[in-house]
Amino acid sequence: MARAVVRFLAAVPAAMARFARATRAVTAMEYALIAACVALAFVSIAILLGDDVGSMFENLGDSVQNVSGGD
Repeated sequence: MARAVVRFLAAVPAAMARFARATRAVTAMEYALIAACVALAFVSIAILLGDDVGSMFENLGDSVQNVSGGD
């Protein structure tokens, strides 16, 4: 009985290490999915608002040129 307990206690650190590695892999995958969703949102917004943002910067550039007296 005592040997079984000692073997069990000796195996616990290895089992905990395997569990920790598996948990890290799942956590990394979750972070990768979150990053992919954020990237997809940025790309979608850029596609939807691309022309509006481009014209906004053109207007800003024209305004700066007019104020500074540039051509």
